[in-house]
Amino acid sequence: MSQIDTETTTWNKVMSAPLFVEGFKDAMTGVSFYEKHDKMSDWQQYPYERGRHFFFALGYSIKIKQGRGISKLALGWFRYFYTNKIIL
Repeated sequence: MSQIDTETTTWNKVMSAPLFVEGFKDAMTGVSFYEKHDKMSDWQQYPYERGRHFFFALGYSIKIKQGRGISKLALGWFRYFYTNKIIL
């Protein structure tokens, strides 16, 4: 079996993905995992769940967006959680 193609990305791009933000907001507002997850394709589920996991790893709510970009606080926490293998 061969590997899939990969590409380099940035923390900012990962967290700016609309499905990441949607997953974060859904977790923050208590939307059930099952309400949307099963209706998504595999490639949509990953960023959505990554956003949900980020919210739950934080343990409290912060704003992801700051103006048009990602907040430095959220970016720092995401980098910490990812590099310490707390979230994928």
